[in-house]
Amino acid sequence: MQEARELSPAELFAKVLRRDRAPWPNGVPRVTQNELVTAVKYQTSAFGSTYRDMTFVCVKCGLAQSPRLFEAITPLKKAEIEKQIAFSCVGRSLHEDDVLRDSPVFVKLGNGIDRRTKDESLRLIGCDWSVGGLFGNLGFGIEVELPSGEVSPGFPIAPIEAAFGLREFLIKEGFV
Repeated sequence: MQEARELSPAELFAKVLRRDRAPWPNGVPRVTQNELVTAVKYQTSAFGSTYRDMTFVCVKCGLAQSPRLFEAITPLKKAEIEKQIAFSCVGRSLHEDDVLRDSPVFVKLGNGIDRRTKDESLRLIGCDWSVGGLFGNLGFGIEVELPSGEVSPGFPIAPIEAAFGLREFLIKEGFV
């Protein structure tokens, strides 16, 4: 019997990376919390960034999102963001009264992935999905084994180019 070898950071990143909306070919991947941290470090080190730029993809609407995006467009504080990232879509943290009607973020990032509010003139980015709900990660996410032994569903990691693009957009628009 062959002994399992430890995966490299690039291999761990590839294991939890999503490029399309197709179901995982071999079932939802499960990684340990340490493996996920390694994959995130690999993602953000590609463009010399920090944890604020670790980027995940919502399993429902497909929006790439990072702590930096949460900071820019939601009223959440750092501790709340840490609980939401890779678990709940950024759209879940946006309330109708928080929306700036002329915000460029909602116009540019909202393209094709909007959800409509009761007031059809307001456009929000993202959706209100949380992997902690009844339908979990819809078979498109990942599972993270915590040090306690519990398993938590989560959003998959975004491609490096999506993480970099989101960071550059937020810098360009003055949200950094």
